[in-house]
Amino acid sequence: MRLFDGQAGAGSASVNAFAQDSNGFFYAGTETGLYVSSGGEFTRADSGSETPFSHVTALAGGADGNLLVQAGQTLWLRSGLSFRKVPLQIQGNPQFSLSGKDFIVLAGEGPAQGGGLWRIHPEGEKPPVTERFVDERKDGPVPPGDPLTTQPLHALASAGDMLWAACGSALCRHKDGATTRFGTHEGVPADTWLALAVAPDGTLFARSADRLVQIHADNEINAETIPGTFSTSPASRIFLVATRNGTILTQGENTLLIRTPAGQWKPAEFLSKYNNSQISAAFVDREEGVWLARPEQGIMRLAGFPSWESYGSDRGFPSGRISAVRRDSSGALWLATSKGLFRYNAFRNNETAGEKPEHYDIDARSLLRTGDGAIWAAGKGSALFRIDPGTGKSVSLPSQAPLTGALALDSGGRLWIGTAQGIVRLDEPLHPTARLPKAIALNDRRVNDLQFDQFGRLLALTDNVLFRQKSGEDYFEPKLNLPDLGIGEGRSVAVTMTNDVWIAGVRGGLRKIEISENGTLSASSPDDLHDTDEITSLFRDSRGWLWAGSTKGLDVLTSGGWRHFDVASGLISNQISYGAISEDDDGSMWFGTDNGFSRFTGAYALPPLPELHTCIISAYLGSADIRGIPEVWPENERDLNIRFASPTFLDNEYIRYKYILYGIDKEPHTVNSSEAKYLNFDKNKISFDVQAIDPVNNRVSSPAHLVAHPAGNTGRSSGLLSWLSIGSIIVFIAAGATYRWYISVRKKNIDKAVRDRTRVMEEVQTQLRQQSRIDSLTGLLNRRTIFDELSYLVSALSPNEILAVALIDIDHFKLINDTYGHQAGDFVLEQYGLRLRQTSSAGVITGRYGGEELIVVFPVVRTMEDIIEETNAIHRILCLPIKFDSNTIIATSSIGLAFLSPGDTPASLVGRADRALYKGKRAGRNRVVVSD
Repeated sequence: MRLFDGQAGAGSASVNAFAQDSNGFFYAGTETGLYVSSGGEFTRADSGSETPFSHVTALAGGADGNLLVQAGQTLWLRSGLSFRKVPLQIQGNPQFSLSGKDFIVLAGEGPAQGGGLWRIHPEGEKPPVTERFVDERKDGPVPPGDPLTTQPLHALASAGDMLWAACGSALCRHKDGATTRFGTHEGVPADTWLALAVAPDGTLFARSADRLVQIHADNEINAETIPGTFSTSPASRIFLVATRNGTILTQGENTLLIRTPAGQWKPAEFLSKYNNSQISAAFVDREEGVWLARPEQGIMRLAGFPSWESYGSDRGFPSGRISAVRRDSSGALWLATSKGLFRYNAFRNNETAGEKPEHYDIDARSLLRTGDGAIWAAGKGSALFRIDPGTGKSVSLPSQAPLTGALALDSGGRLWIGTAQGIVRLDEPLHPTARLPKAIALNDRRVNDLQFDQFGRLLALTDNVLFRQKSGEDYFEPKLNLPDLGIGEGRSVAVTMTNDVWIAGVRGGLRKIEISENGTLSASSPDDLHDTDEITSLFRDSRGWLWAGSTKGLDVLTSGGWRHFDVASGLISNQISYGAISEDDDGSMWFGTDNGFSRFTGAYALPPLPELHTCIISAYLGSADIRGIPEVWPENERDLNIRFASPTFLDNEYIRYKYILYGIDKEPHTVNSSEAKYLNFDKNKISFDVQAIDPVNNRVSSPAHLVAHPAGNTGRSSGLLSWLSIGSIIVFIAAGATYRWYISVRKKNIDKAVRDRTRVMEEVQTQLRQQSRIDSLTGLLNRRTIFDELSYLVSALSPNEILAVALIDIDHFKLINDTYGHQAGDFVLEQYGLRLRQTSSAGVITGRYGGEELIVVFPVVRTMEDIIEETNAIHRILCLPIKFDSNTIIATSSIGLAFLSPGDTPASLVGRADRALYKGKRAGRNRVVVSD
């Protein structure tokens, strides 16, 4: 939970509405004005006119960074760089929704009450188009008695091209120009429906004062009564929001009500320690964070909701360290804590129902459940405990050596136990002996962890050596000396489904070990893990995900790379206890910490990461704003200041920025701040690139560009870098990005040469649109444009510059189409295009060569080694699994890379890359081959 309070009006003001635009900026509309945040504090955002916003009651974020604002009785639309008044008379408190790129506005209570349902279409820097939503000009003749034109309208919600409205005492769905009414005859009780929300699966939820209705995609209807009463707030302030997994949030009596996907209602108990009060507004952002506003008490955001549930002393559980969490076969919850072992028999739906737990005076290091349902606890002393599932009776099995907490159960039901003096095996756990037998292997060695590999052989991690069991024998052969890894004594080990071994040491650090059948091995470090210090626990779950717990939270390795979780994501504490990661029968995960425990309930998928953006917020040379058209500055200005942002509320503190000012910086800067300053700037051109980096989640954004010239500069840019900057701008404009140099604002006092250049760029814009330079499926340049760019680059290349081309072919693409359908094939191409745009560094040109072949041109001055390294990085990203509907598609690729040689033409250069590509295909595919 994150509180936004005490912030210049956004902390204590009454918040009426939330919104997020397509670039990720988050907005709060309050009685005192409009406030915006990119992940940190909220700052005021005004219209730019003499009168600032006030009494903001409604907000909506649209495509292309558009924003619709209701301030007082005036509508404002931000499109491009500026706010414009919308010529629409507002009655009462409006409601906003979206339909494609259009905003839908419900003013008042609809046509029957003197209001209206309107469509506002943004037109960039031109005035927006405003028209009736149901209009003969757009939808054809309006059918007589259409409820959208004859009934009072109370609420709106939309999903794609479908608009829902509360019409009279019924619910109406408008699609393809036709309106369908759902009333009592269809199963919707007659009521005044005051709030609507559409879940990701298309289900509509509608709420009145005391009832909730669902209309499923197949038109099945369910109605139920909302528990409690609702009488303290005006009906117009009722909200209803739906999260990704179908959880519903709405107001209750002085609290927030949560309805689970299973249909269970419960109050939000987590609000009790944050001055529980009526919630006035709620919103779910693109990262599945839930925003809540309380009158006069500020804003809060719940990260990771509803994937995380955290439990501590405030919910009746023991305070302090939790070293293990397990569920037994009856569903009871077991906690190994610093105060003993606890069993909660009635733990249902993540609650204890006020139950007093059973307590065992056992200080356990770890817990394990055997096939008979018994719970085994490895004590910190020299005893193993077995608790009978039926009677709850505890039996102690003394050990000749102290236990380390390492427990493993093999496929034959035998229990393997790690001690400070070797491995002990219990052959019949159903009928245990009075005490543990002697060690059978690794005598006088401390066994810290035990895990089975994919071939059923037991791996034993000791302080200094990793041992592997010889198949079917009690002999363990050494496979790896840990001192060679530089991570200290062995602490934890896990084995992935590909039989890779991961090892964590007591000095911090994580190593991936690949052991071949002939005994050779190789070790590597995860270069994309944000922090490998002080890892306390490793665990591989049933999905194949690798979890690494540390003193700084959790990291999980999935097919999409590493993800990081900490208290900002929903964990109760960042300090994960040693060995305290386990999996429930339903696939949810338990994590014990030094201060309570948490459960991750996203059983089959992690919350999706949003696309990362970088935006240039402001750019000044002295007092001159250089973002206009043309982007120029007057003479005698020398101090350059550029501010940028990457709006994200997911681990925002870890975002880094990489920027370069060509002609000044020899190497890019990588910084934590979001500002670049250059004093005494004396060049005749500004060419600036900036890119956001998210090291925690292994993401980079596409770069943002800024190019500007001084007034009076008629010189044509020369050199490869200048043309690259112009080419990059053209590419991203054609791709639909918003760039300020197209704004039809003319600055005064510029000479004819600059105006001529502006006209040339406007003509280029027209030509780009007419020639369709962009491939519509992948978002990359098409083949003709790539060859135009490549031809120029080859002709303009100087002797000391390097040019390279990579040709990419998706392996077995026909098989993907035949197996999953052509829509899946198109989706794979679309994802390849998206990954290429996001992965390629600034200046790199990407395109679709034809069919399933893509092309990358590396025109940046760099070494061959750098280009090969980037090509390999692109290959790794492209080959990550792709989720399509319920299928996971493995779409690998082969890449041929060729460097420009003397006498090469564009065609011959691409031809050499093509030959290298097919050399890779003949060698087995899924590889990068460099041309001779």
